[in-house]
Amino acid sequence: MQKLTCLLLLLFSATPALAHPFDDLSATEVAAAVKVLHDSGRFSDEVRFPVVKRQEPKKREWLAGTIQSQNQRQAFLVVFDFKTSMLSEVVVDLNRKQILSTKELPGLKPPLLLEEYDRARVIARADARWQNAMKRRGFTNLEEVFLDMWAPGLIGRDEVKPGQRLLRGVSYKKEGKNVYGRPIDGVIVTVDLSTKKVVSVWDQDSPPVAAGSKNLGLEGRQPDPPLKRLESKMPEGASFKIEGQEISWSHWKFRYSMDPMQGLQLFHVRFADSEKERSIIYKIALADMLVPYGDGDKTWSFRSAFDVGEYGLGKTLHPLTGGQDVPSYATLLDTVIADDLGHEALVIKGLAVYERDGGILWKHRNSENGDVDMRRNRQLVIGYLTTIGNYDYGVNYIFSLDGSIRVDVQLTGMLLAKGTAVERNVCADGCLPLVEKNVLAPPHQHFFNFRIDFDIDGADGNRAAETNVHAIPRGPKNPDGNAFELVNTVLLSEKKAVRDLDFKSARKWKVFNTNSRNALNHPRGYALFPEESAFPYLAPANQMRQRARFIEHQAWFTVYKDDEMNAAHQYPTTAPAGGGLPQYVANDESLAGADVVMWYTFGVTHVPHPEEWPIMNTHHTGFVLVPMNFFSENPGMSVPE
Repeated sequence: MQKLTCLLLLLFSATPALAHPFDDLSATEVAAAVKVLHDSGRFSDEVRFPVVKRQEPKKREWLAGTIQSQNQRQAFLVVFDFKTSMLSEVVVDLNRKQILSTKELPGLKPPLLLEEYDRARVIARADARWQNAMKRRGFTNLEEVFLDMWAPGLIGRDEVKPGQRLLRGVSYKKEGKNVYGRPIDGVIVTVDLSTKKVVSVWDQDSPPVAAGSKNLGLEGRQPDPPLKRLESKMPEGASFKIEGQEISWSHWKFRYSMDPMQGLQLFHVRFADSEKERSIIYKIALADMLVPYGDGDKTWSFRSAFDVGEYGLGKTLHPLTGGQDVPSYATLLDTVIADDLGHEALVIKGLAVYERDGGILWKHRNSENGDVDMRRNRQLVIGYLTTIGNYDYGVNYIFSLDGSIRVDVQLTGMLLAKGTAVERNVCADGCLPLVEKNVLAPPHQHFFNFRIDFDIDGADGNRAAETNVHAIPRGPKNPDGNAFELVNTVLLSEKKAVRDLDFKSARKWKVFNTNSRNALNHPRGYALFPEESAFPYLAPANQMRQRARFIEHQAWFTVYKDDEMNAAHQYPTTAPAGGGLPQYVANDESLAGADVVMWYTFGVTHVPHPEEWPIMNTHHTGFVLVPMNFFSENPGMSVPE
């Protein structure tokens, strides 16, 4: 899928001179890591570096204080050799300037590289079959055609060959800013970059290309009367402090990191309670995504994108603009971006931190005398925006004074369109997702999986539980039929902790620490409150579903492992079925008193409509992490008037 960003690049946050082990690589460190590999002589002169990032310290070593130096720095590189088609993972000691380990991964493929899009387009455009398909549709000037390149998605048995590197091209007529507005349907060109040849051209009957696509601006539209100016200001400056990559605000403190694949990650989330910093989360990150499309046509059925594993949320991040993407007073943080050659390191304002009003925190009006007690909420937001093909995503972590953390995922951008001969809806129930004359927008789903490594007052003694609300059967405990109760079920092992949503029972999940109790003797914990979600419509045997089985259940709990960071396989394009979470829980380890990690999958089922054309208004989805007996009273009681 074509990345509509300035560069398809790797991303890291800028670091101070003496970097913390969890700080991202600096531009100097990126260059040093790449130089160590080149100087080693182990790789050809045609290597690329789709991932270069800080090697995360091992958790147990960090918690035990056995990391030898606060300035101990290691780099992790994903290396792809075009000459041998070999994918490798390499760890470099930046202090000693030497390779610590190399792991070859035969048969697996890296995330897509920027140059591969251009290479594939050149090969596809030179193919007579594709040219003829365009000419039959009236395109004699092939410069009018834009080729959007995708990872292969669903791969047919006849396409499987050793060493191949497949990309598929979807054609559009170039017109204005909406490059996705005029699809040229019925043609898919598949390129094998390893042989530099076109493998196939699917060419079938197709409807006419839409006569024109709607503009994104005011051209041809009557502008609305302008609203009065609205300003948000912080005349006294921000209340938060940033030291290196650690942010402190009110009672909250955490570290941030920008990963080239998973995007923004937060580490060591703590809350200062009575001047004592108490741990809540060791690490939280968007571990995986899958976006499958629901059109059964052969030219559409392959379209299922692993946005994290194949494209990278950090690699497609783009600069933010105050007053547009974020409030004008937001603090924009620099990020270091290295290209796939490891030659450049650029700094952009790719991450925003800001405070905002959060509405009423709590309030009560005494109806007898009219007295009012209330406090307003304040929120701290840290987030970024990324563009993957036609979609633009935002990911924000929102901290509140009530001790909650909201994870807010934003979806906007352009619908993926399909040509049709239909100009007006002819179905009484609106069954055709017609968004413009001769343009359909097929239904699709977005699945997100967040990995949440809870450390409630430490990593030890943590347990996972599910809560359900049930009506009490009519009888002595419920004579009038009004009573219901909360049932708390401790999840004993990994397989038993693979769970599904149940809105009828107000189902939630929590992690609590049996070794830490509040003043009322409740074990301290945090609960996940679900919001919107989706269930997959991909058939169980569908190849993409088999590679992304994290979408089959909403809640998973595992015992912590250093190498279990992705919900699907880390390299999903050619990975075998069943990787990721199903593999992690296969041994059914006990969760009793373990270092528990929660994985939460939620989704959006998107059936488009005309109000989302030619561009979608932002749709918000996500979940909330809420303190559950973590405190002994409302933490908002100490908020000043």
